[in-house]
Amino acid sequence: MVTGLRRHKVIRTWRLRKSLQMIVRKCYVLRSLKYIIANVVDRNNGRIVAIASTVEHSIKGSLECGRSCNAKTAAVVGEVLAMRLKVDGLNRGKEEAFTQT
Repeated sequence: MVTGLRRHKVIRTWRLRKSLQMIVRKCYVLRSLKYIIANVVDRNNGRIVAIASTVEHSIKGSLECGRSCNAKTAAVVGEVLAMRLKVDGLNRGKEEAFTQT
C-alpha cells in the first residue's frame, strides 16, 4: 500500500497521464542461449505494439554468422523492431487522419 508523499506522487502522476493521454511504451528484451526477442508494450492498455525475434525466418536467414555474433544479432533485431515501430506509427497516423475527417 502506498502511503504519505509517495501516494501523492502516484496520484499526481496518474492525473497528469490521464490529462495528457500519454502513450507510455516500454521495450522488453529477452535473451536466451539461442534467441533474442524484443518487444514494445503499450503500458496504458497492456498490448504489444511491435515484436522482433531471431526465431523469425527472415531475421534468421539474414545472419551470416549464426549464433556466434551476439552483438550483430542484437543490432539486427533492434533495427527490425525500430522499422516496425516506424511503420506502425505511420499507419496509425493515417488511420487517425481518415477517421477525424
